[in-house]
Amino acid sequence: MKALINPIEESKYVSSYNENNPIFTVLGQRICEVAENEFSVAEPFFWVDCKDDVKADLYYYDEITKSIIIKPENAIFIRPK
Repeated sequence: MKALINPIEESKYVSSYNENNPIFTVLGQRICEVAENEFSVAEPFFWVDCKDDVKADLYYYDEITKSIIIKPENAIFIRPK
């Protein structure tokens, strides 16, 4: 399988809340598509090999380690009493 990486767009998740406002943490670069075979894409998009269970937007690409990592679950907002 191949993962299409968008190096311009950040992959992030809700790590906590400040009152009612979500706080986002940037993880890496967005995986915008997963395909069996790569096809031509415009720069700066690029392809990397990935495991069969990788899903777009549920995983991200870490450009430092050159690895694909599953995103953590978003923090749950608990309304104060």
